[in-house]
Amino acid sequence: VKENLVDGDPGTRWSSQYQDNEWIQVDLGAATSFDRVTLLWETAYAATFRIQVSQDGQAWTDVASVDNSAKPLTFIVNGVKVFCRGGSWGWDELLRRMPAARMDAVVAMHRDMNFTMIRNWVGSSYREELFAACDKYGILLWTEFWDGWSADPANHDIFLAQAKDTVLRYRSHPSVVVWFGCNEGNPPTAIDQGLREIVTDNTDMLYQSNSAGGVITGDGPYRWLDPRQYFTGEATGGKAGFWSEIGLPTVSVVE
Repeated sequence: VKENLVDGDPGTRWSSQYQDNEWIQVDLGAATSFDRVTLLWETAYAATFRIQVSQDGQAWTDVASVDNSAKPLTFIVNGVKVFCRGGSWGWDELLRRMPAARMDAVVAMHRDMNFTMIRNWVGSSYREELFAACDKYGILLWTEFWDGWSADPANHDIFLAQAKDTVLRYRSHPSVVVWFGCNEGNPPTAIDQGLREIVTDNTDMLYQSNSAGGVITGDGPYRWLDPRQYFTGEATGGKAGFWSEIGLPTVSVVE
């Protein structure tokens, strides 16, 4: 309801459509002098917005412009910015079908393809061989804990104890550059806070809650596309930044 925008009641709200270029106009009824505008946002605040004023409701002048959008995730190793490209490490390891020799060979293939990063998706692999191979071949390792889609672990104490043991065990590997709390979502608050403390108290590495939000963009596409669309921006809907899930190319269509 439009009237809720300025009724001074924090229990009511005005909500735009979930899309860009939404706006609302407030008529003060007469020429008014003011030196500030105070906005009370809920969690879903606008990433970027402008405040404008007008004498007649026709000609508008910008008086404030705000950009809250997150800066894309950036990795710098030994002072050098690294362009991260690679793939997710998942099902073979999740099902324990990866002998040590094959693991070494596959990580070497990542290097030979000029990949620079492997994503340890939902913590599918916590084996010394993977970490050692990434150290050996110079592949950065994006590591995740065992939470996906904001699930709530049945026993928080056991989950966090296992997380701390894992961090302490693998923190010495130079290939590890970031720890994520959850795949495609934020962990429950208690888990998120506990994981952040474990990582920041015991390492000098970055902790992020969400593998596909904030400083990171995700959401596919998860289907075959004309390869040219990855270079024109069509594949990502014009979005840019660090993209964690651009999807897996599949067998092309007949055409």
